[in-house]
Amino acid sequence: MSRLNAGPVEIWRLDGDTVNRVYANVTQGSWEPFQVSADGRFLLMVNSVEGKVQVWDVADPANPVVWADIATLPRAEPMVEFAPGGRRVLLGTERAVHVWDLAQRGKPVRVAAFENFPDNVTAVDHWSPPYGFIALTKGYIWLLRTDVDQVIEDLCLGGAALSDQEWARYLPDVERVPVC
Repeated sequence: MSRLNAGPVEIWRLDGDTVNRVYANVTQGSWEPFQVSADGRFLLMVNSVEGKVQVWDVADPANPVVWADIATLPRAEPMVEFAPGGRRVLLGTERAVHVWDLAQRGKPVRVAAFENFPDNVTAVDHWSPPYGFIALTKGYIWLLRTDVDQVIEDLCLGGAALSDQEWARYLPDVERVPVC
């Protein structure tokens, strides 16, 4: 796909040595093609002036359809990363990162919000399992888990727990409660 200045958004098909334009449309506003999902199904369009993101379904490149509209911050330059299956997308701006589920057309669902990072987010990515989405800030890599059970397992070191003897030794004045 391509777009020059306020010209049309164009989708091109490359078949060996043959190049064909299969779609061209002038969009209203400052929309720019930004990223394509790994499976090639979704195209993410960004209008950073108005703070909007559109996800287009381009499975049929001659007839793309808007799959989802997602608001971001006006004048922000979003950082974007699709999950490998294309059904989730990570949108990052300055000190916030949100994960959106795109399973249903017209109904994007924010499944996670990671906000108030100590420094500006400088990049986002999706790493191979078991890691998933990550955000980078000055000197740090943040794992962005969206599965609560996985978060608990990570925090509890895979299910580690204090024995009754350890509880009595380290927390003698605290009533025993379940942890991890």
